[in-house]
Amino acid sequence: MIQIEKWQGINGTLVHDDQKAIVVDDDQDLSDQKVLQARLASDGQPIDKTRQAMIKKTVKQQLKIEPIKLSGWFNRHQDSHNVKKVEQLVSDKPTHQYKQIKKRINFFW
Repeated sequence: MIQIEKWQGINGTLVHDDQKAIVVDDDQDLSDQKVLQARLASDGQPIDKTRQAMIKKTVKQQLKIEPIKLSGWFNRHQDSHNVKKVEQLVSDKPTHQYKQIKKRINFFW
């Protein structure tokens, strides 16, 4: 039996059976069960892995760090080294910010 999960603020819809799951774009039709089952059979991945990938993709696209607020936090904690790192963040591109921080695992430490 196919189940559908849709969360507020998360892009895409998780479609899964007992073992496998796929992410379906919000603009795709979910009413044709046969098409969904065929996609599950061919493209399905473990449910937890797919759910995490869907959430991670949304966070990556929507997470936006305001450098001025982050810089202020580091200033209050007397951490001038990390204040200089914050200045390198591109403030208007969430995906680019995510990549900048991810590229250096210990970006702020």
